[in-house]
Amino acid sequence: MANVSISAGHSLKFKRKRQTSVNKKTESQTTQEVRKFSLKTMLDALRASKNQIKPIKTEEQYIFANQLATLLDAGVPLMTALSVLSEQTDSKDFKKIGATAVQDINAGATLTEALSRYKGAFSSLFISMVHVGEIGGEMVTVLKQLSSYLKTQDDLAKKVKSASSYPKFVFSFFFLVLIGIVFGLIPKFKETFAGFGAELPLPTRILVSISEKAKDNLPLEVGLIVILVFLFKKFKKTESGRYYLDNFMLKLPVAGEMIAKVALSRFCRTLSVLMKSGVQVVDSLEIAGSTAENTVFNQAFKRLRTGVMEGATLNTLLSKEAIFPSMMVQMISVGEQSGSIDIMLIKIADMYDAQLNTTVDGLSSIIEPILMIGLGAVALVVIIALYLPIFQMGSIMH
Repeated sequence: MANVSISAGHSLKFKRKRQTSVNKKTESQTTQEVRKFSLKTMLDALRASKNQIKPIKTEEQYIFANQLATLLDAGVPLMTALSVLSEQTDSKDFKKIGATAVQDINAGATLTEALSRYKGAFSSLFISMVHVGEIGGEMVTVLKQLSSYLKTQDDLAKKVKSASSYPKFVFSFFFLVLIGIVFGLIPKFKETFAGFGAELPLPTRILVSISEKAKDNLPLEVGLIVILVFLFKKFKKTESGRYYLDNFMLKLPVAGEMIAKVALSRFCRTLSVLMKSGVQVVDSLEIAGSTAENTVFNQAFKRLRTGVMEGATLNTLLSKEAIFPSMMVQMISVGEQSGSIDIMLIKIADMYDAQLNTTVDGLSSIIEPILMIGLGAVALVVIIALYLPIFQMGSIMH
């Protein structure tokens, strides 16, 4: 009986030791798994931070889409095409994207998943179009449409930028010249005038007074400019600030009309390309609505998407928004009734692009004489104010 008790005791001790050993082993495995999980999380976060690439230029995107479509149309396999393009490109970002995309696709990922790893490098439109091409098996056709669309947008953006660069250059140059006159030339003339001992004419006295106050209060002026720039940037980052500034830009005489036409053209063309490619209307509206670089239009496009989700027609929603021209609303209404809304959207975009090109072409011929007259008038006032005392002294001497 005692032997049985001892045996049972030894058996119980052995079970307790074994259970303790199992518990320790389980705790050890859990700790290792937690460490592995933590390490994996850290590595994933590190990879994600490395994948953050600045947005790729539109020109580079449409060249990439066009070249990839050409290679795929010629029968070149996707991985080979990506390898060739990544080796030939001069862009470091594209080299990295191409090399990583080949590895991801080789591991079983789709092209959409491979490109989506790089947040911000490609637009949501680019990723969505590639996804539609993969699902529908029409990658070449979709890439050609995408390339054509991006090229049109890039040409339009360059034309608008070119039209606005000339006035910016003239104003900047004149501003620098004006600073040189106020802080350099006028003080020299003041010393010369002081030697004559005669009373200066009123225009000259005003100009000299402005120069003296500008020089005496220079630290205050610089500090005030820095504060104003800082406050403006903070205000611009707020939602109400962006809306106020964008709404103000839309009300400007010529610039506001150009901004509106660019926003409407981008929206219509993007929406048409997405719908033609087979993207759902709600998703198409979300992507197309993000193309406008204006908060007023962005909010209007969001209301359109919400209304469509609730079952309303597009032309009905557009007619409720004062920001959309009646011509656009009527054309979209006809497109919805005829079942060819994607074709009608392209026609609207082409119409606004043509109007915008006409405005841009005539802008330089309008702005140039206005700038010359305005800047010439300011220069004339400065010259008269500086040289009037010399003319008066010359007449006195005669």
